[in-house]
Amino acid sequence: SRSAATVGSGFQGAAIGDARRRHLSRAMAYQLRHGGTEDVPADKHGWMTFDDLVDLLNGQGHRTNEAELATVAEAIDEHRYEISDQRIRALYGHTRPVELEYERVADGRTLYHGTAFDRLNSILSTGVGLIPGRRQWVHLTSDPISAAVTARRHGAAVLLAIDTRLVGEVFAAGGDVFLAKHVPVEALSVVQPLSLFTKNIDVAVV
Repeated sequence: SRSAATVGSGFQGAAIGDARRRHLSRAMAYQLRHGGTEDVPADKHGWMTFDDLVDLLNGQGHRTNEAELATVAEAIDEHRYEISDQRIRALYGHTRPVELEYERVADGRTLYHGTAFDRLNSILSTGVGLIPGRRQWVHLTSDPISAAVTARRHGAAVLLAIDTRLVGEVFAAGGDVFLAKHVPVEALSVVQPLSLFTKNIDVAVV
């Protein structure tokens, strides 16, 4: 991938505050994950040129440039983007079909998924487990705190631990994010809330 200062526009990347970075990252993710427009589509592999993405975002009033977007995408704690040859794409989270290759992991690690409390019954009692919904994959993470924080955006939340030995296939998407097409109910257990503050994550088998 390229540094912000070498991505096409010639703009020198300036420091970006956390609030601005989060704002732009959400706007970028929306366009790259959900398709752009008919006039400026992302290709079948999810790639969009920086020029096209800048035009889309500026048309929505974000007032940005290529170097700033590259700085956001290459932040040390940002793992959802990939940059190559004046193009950028999201690595996961798409609601439309995208051809992306991921590395399969099969080491039996425990992963986590946060969900809204009011969805717990349908996940466990009906035997459905975790399914992608509108997205292409179920999103999992190796970071239980991150999963819990994400789930709380939707109100009261529950953290689930996933025994990946019981999941058909699990793929690494970048950083602490992992993907599966389906997580069966037998692979799920509810994490005890207080254990989030200890080194060892205790689970209640359901």
